This record gives sequence, structure tokens and C-alpha cells, in this order.
Amino acid sequence: MRDLGRRTVSEWRADCWFGFVIEALPEAVRRNGQQVVHTPAHFLVAAWEPVSCPPLPQLPTAAAIVSNSAGRAVSELLRLIPPAVPIRMLERDRVNIGLIAEMILVADRHLDAGYRQDLRQFIAGERLAWQATIRAGYADRDPSFERFKARLLGGGPA
Repeated sequence: MRDLGRRTVSEWRADCWFGFVIEALPEAVRRNGQQVVHTPAHFLVAAWEPVSCPPLPQLPTAAAIVSNSAGRAVSELLRLIPPAVPIRMLERDRVNIGLIAEMILVADRHLDAGYRQDLRQFIAGERLAWQATIRAGYADRDPSFERFKARLLGGGPA
């Protein structure tokens, strides 16, 4: 984590890579018949190559899913990014997390069925969160158009 701290920059620079780490699947206890199975937390990690000017491409250069700890996730991020280059860490609202999870789901041949299902649920949750944000902040209501439509259809003042 110390290496990440030394390499992190607070503003975009033409030579910086971009990084992202988030806990996607929390630690869980599950029953598999009579057996109790403990699954560790899993983190999504993504890295983008430098860009000549923002914005970033939607798909990162590399992505991974890492289990157990945020420290292991940061180590994986640092493995994905060349040594000694600056890194701009991205906030949650700057990344399409569902798309990163979808990349992992499609590309990672080593995920077992349980984690695949968990990732599908995570992606569905991300999609629902985006839909709620859209419903709360966007509408097709335009007062000028509503007046025009009312005049056109004879339902309002001329």
C-alpha cells in the first residue's frame, strides 16, 4: 500500500495510469448441504493506460478479481501497472463498475459457478443503482413541449 501512496497523483497527467479497486463481493458464509462454506471478500481491480486527454475508454487495459483483502487487491493493481509510473486512483462514480465485473465474468475462465452467480448478482445490482439514478435525475418532461403538445392536441391554452 505504501508504494501506491508514493505513486498516487491527485490530478490527471499525460503520463499517469489510472487505477480502481472496490470490494464487489463481501465475505460470506454459505451452506452447501450440511457443509458450511466461508468465502472471502472479493475485489475488482482495473487499470487504464495513460491517455493523451480525458475521458478514459470505458474498458480498462486490464482487470482482475482478487480475494481476501484490499491489500492483495492493491498489490494486483500494482502488478498490472508498470513500475514507477504515477497512478491516478478513480472514484466509484467515475467507473462503470458493472462493465468491469462483466469483463471478469466473460474473460476469467477460472471463476467457479458460485462466484459467477455472485458476479451476475453484483452486475444486476449495479444496473438497478444506475436505473434509480436515472429515474431520480432525468425525465422526459419538458414544460415547453408539454405546452406545445397541449395546444396541438387542444388540451390547453393557446
